[in-house]
Amino acid sequence: MKKKFKFIVGILSLLSVTLIFSPKNFNLKKPFSPPPVSAATDDEKELPVTEEDTRGFVTPNLESEPLSNANIIYGSTKGSESSTNATDTKASAKQTALVTLAYAQLGKPYYYGATGSDRFDCSSLVQYVYKNAINMSLPRTTTEQEKQGTEVSLGSLKVGDLLFWGTKGNSQHVGIYIGNGQYIHASSGYGKVVIGSRTMYNPQFARRVLSAADLKDEEPPSTVGQASNERYIFRLYNPNSGLHHYTSSVYEATQLKIAGWTYERVGWVAPTTGTAVYRLYNPNNGLHHYTTSTYERDSLVKAGWKNEGTAWMSGGSVADYRLYNPNSGEHHYTTSAAEKNNLVKVGWNYENIGWYAVRTF
Repeated sequence: MKKKFKFIVGILSLLSVTLIFSPKNFNLKKPFSPPPVSAATDDEKELPVTEEDTRGFVTPNLESEPLSNANIIYGSTKGSESSTNATDTKASAKQTALVTLAYAQLGKPYYYGATGSDRFDCSSLVQYVYKNAINMSLPRTTTEQEKQGTEVSLGSLKVGDLLFWGTKGNSQHVGIYIGNGQYIHASSGYGKVVIGSRTMYNPQFARRVLSAADLKDEEPPSTVGQASNERYIFRLYNPNSGLHHYTSSVYEATQLKIAGWTYERVGWVAPTTGTAVYRLYNPNNGLHHYTTSTYERDSLVKAGWKNEGTAWMSGGSVADYRLYNPNSGEHHYTTSAAEKNNLVKVGWNYENIGWYAVRTF
């Protein structure tokens, strides 16, 4: 009797297991859907932060909406360290350039060890943006980047500040602050460059690598202070091509600044009378060349350069040095002996004194 009872119990147990795992009760074709997870769960916050596995969070509307310059928010977070509401919409030209280029990288894939420009990790994104937006060279790794500039509190952030996660001296993630409590970073959690929010993923400390001059709104090209027998020679820099341009025209300098060139103020002050400095243009590579030599001018014209006339006059006692970059073919002109010597150290050729100026600015 006992054996018969055990046999019946065994049969019933087998039937219950079969029913539980039958295709009707376990649909293999239906994909597994985990419960929705908030932007930052407690488990995620407890995970050690590493550059290879960093949780980056973005507000859905910012990630899904098309981005344009109109969407860019510039500002500084003020008040307590947790405040993210107060913004300052005024940004300098260099801050604007940084944020604009950082926005252009949104959506590009994250790849640990990548250096750009098609994919990035967190520190290479920072390095790429600063170099290509404002020609500032930063180290490659987060631990070296955190040594740059000066430390600032999280309650006094400004656009362009670098945000770090991890301990000082051993930081493991970095992003670029863009104002309004937000930052742009290359996130391994999302697998791409995204916008993050301090309310979801707050950094441990921050560094300011922009100088006080970088944070000031640039003065427009102007002849204020120019004497009647003087001409200011404005100096501009193209962050995309790396070329410099020199002009005595306020209008031309202003138009180049609007087009994205960095205005580096007055390079030197030329006289209104003296020896002519000719300006020539190469339509093949976009280079400009300046010379007092009629022979050099005529030779370049024969080679296909366009003579654009007299740029300014030479005269005075201040030497304007002429240097040549054998790699790019560009000439550079400066009254600064220190700048001349630094360029020679990095491979430029010092050719001679190009002309003379009345004074430096």
